[in-house]
Amino acid sequence: MRLSERRKWQRTREKGVLQYVLVNGVLLFGVPMFLFVTFVLRHDRMPIWESAVLWSVTGIVYRVATWVINERRYRRAVAEPLG
Repeated sequence: MRLSERRKWQRTREKGVLQYVLVNGVLLFGVPMFLFVTFVLRHDRMPIWESAVLWSVTGIVYRVATWVINERRYRRAVAEPLG
């Protein structure tokens, strides 16, 4: 992890996992995907509310996974000397 990535992740982790998951997972991923699939691709196989729940949960799972991966990378980078 480069120093710039480390600093960015430090700022992100200071805000906390809940904000990261809700903002980046639901608001910035789930909502746009729901809107795109529902209204642009016209996905009519499930009710709109089910699609909204599906994409919200997908965004949550996606961002929890990226949080875990970035935390591992960050902790490994902090443990290593800069060089």
